Amino acid sequence: MPLLTVEDLRKHITTSLDDEALQRMLDANEAAINLVAGPLGVSVTEIHYPVGYESIILTNRRYQTTTSPDTPIIVEGYGTPDARTLASDDFRVSGSAIRRLYFGTNPSSYFYAGPVAITGTPEDDTAIREMALVALCRLDVEFKPGIRAITVGKRRTEYQSAQDSGGDYLTQRNAILDGLTGGQPVFA
Repeated sequence: MPLLTVEDLRKHITTSLDDEALQRMLDANEAAINLVAGPLGVSVTEIHYPVGYESIILTNRRYQTTTSPDTPIIVEGYGTPDARTLASDDFRVSGSAIRRLYFGTNPSSYFYAGPVAITGTPEDDTAIREMALVALCRLDVEFKPGIRAITVGKRRTEYQSAQDSGGDYLTQRNAILDGLTGGQPVFA
């Protein structure tokens, strides 16, 4: 199911574009959001590389925690012969932080160096995605690279330059998408 309909988008953006053009824009921008943040309601895997004796990993997304099955699933030494799946009593999830516990089935006061894979279903972030989708569509509609002003009859419309509006199109687009994951990609 799409995040927004054309009718929903028109509540946030005023444009003369027809519904088909806006639908293409919505589809493309929603695909970009899913590419960066992973699809909604689907298990994703984040890979982290602890340096030294880190006892906390900050994830890009907040994960749902369940006991049947235990989620998220955390594997220390991911992709190595010594890989070890942690038991649910080996770590504690608090928001986007995962703390390694020094008691439990596999006690340790820190995550072992090497890749640590965190696999789970992120919490529902539909509202954040919807606002990012509106921001991306607004950027697509309003960004006019190289155009300072348009005059039609006696009416003149002036546009901000890329420098005045916070950078070029890609910089602004990437800033919106980075807001979904803290700048780090999530792998589905």
